[in-house]
Amino acid sequence: MHSSMLSKASISVATITILMIALVFATPVEAADPSDTSVLPQEVQTNLQKNYADWQPERLENLYEDDRGFWLKAHPNDCPGIANWPL
Repeated sequence: MHSSMLSKASISVATITILMIALVFATPVEAADPSDTSVLPQEVQTNLQKNYADWQPERLENLYEDDRGFWLKAHPNDCPGIANWPL
């Protein structure tokens, strides 16, 4: 029974070691830019280009610090420019 427990412990240690190595060498995936208008439907992109040529999505880095904090708290994964699209 003792050797069985030792064998299970060795497997667990091996599994944890493999997972840790995989995490160290894993390639990070860059998240999509929530302000990227190219992901919008083509009709919306065409409307933006035709009617709002100068409009650009508001980016988090362009918000005042306190506004950025409020926005991130309420909408951590959204782009403020898309949410406030000029209709």
